[in-house]
Amino acid sequence: MTHPPAPPLAVPVGGRLAGELPDAIERAMASLDPEESDRMASDGREVEGTGGVDAATISVLVAVPGVLPEAG
Repeated sequence: MTHPPAPPLAVPVGGRLAGELPDAIERAMASLDPEESDRMASDGREVEGTGGVDAATISVLVAVPGVLPEAG
């Protein structure tokens, strides 16, 4: 099964790895909060937490697996 090509990045791969990624890692590490981790609700369903990391930072971090192959 082949996948369609990924859309082009807004910044060069090297710029993203050198600029956005280290900043996102620093923000994520500084904001970690165990109280906001995954947990089980009283009815037994799983509730996904963010660990205290904001959505903008998470969006940068989840792009890493797609960015790293392009950097090679």
